[in-house]
Amino acid sequence: MVVIILILVILIYSALPLPLQLILFAVNFFFPDPIPLLDEAIMIVSMANKAKLFSKIYGLLQKHRILGIILIGAIVAAAIVCVVYSFNALISYLYN
Repeated sequence: MVVIILILVILIYSALPLPLQLILFAVNFFFPDPIPLLDEAIMIVSMANKAKLFSKIYGLLQKHRILGIILIGAIVAAAIVCVVYSFNALISYLYN
């Protein structure tokens, strides 16, 4: 059972954004562990993979500036649609 919980915690940790991973790494560094430095090693590997992915994406966007502009435009448009949809849903909920 402990192994399953440990695997779930590792999977959740690897899905967290990089800033949260850094904070949890700093906090975890000061807690005693049954196997010293094993969880820190797993955390470092996860952070390195995420940093490597960000580096690849940044390099791709530097190489293809038009792609970056289109991607940012699509993200902004999607955010606007989500906000408008949420606002309309809220207004219809309040007045019905």
